[in-house]
Amino acid sequence: AIPSCIYLIPLKYSETVQGVVEIATFKPLDEYKVKFLEKISENITSFITISKANKKTKLLLDQADLQRNELQTQEEEMKQNLEEMLTTQDEMRRREDNWVKESRLLKDNEIKLLSEIKTLKEKLQQLKGKK
Repeated sequence: AIPSCIYLIPLKYSETVQGVVEIATFKPLDEYKVKFLEKISENITSFITISKANKKTKLLLDQADLQRNELQTQEEEMKQNLEEMLTTQDEMRRREDNWVKESRLLKDNEIKLLSEIKTLKEKLQQLKGKK
């Protein structure tokens, strides 16, 4: 049978149409039934809107989790790099300290050797003067 009445009820939220409910009947509906269908369409629209918002929220939460995981990974890498840098810095300080100690020893040895050379020169001069 071919329906005699077709009702199109838009599913609208904030001036955005989410869809359309189409109802075909053999005779016109009473006003209270049309109002009921309009009320049901509001509920359907709310459900669709909430579902879309939940989907978007889940997507945003997934992105936030991904970013949090990436940041944690970067933080761990930075901590490891910092530890390596501190270790390298400590090694460099130790080497510098050793270098400074060796430099002092060399200076002290140089001073002693120069003093010995001076003493030997003086003795040589004295021996030459006695001859």
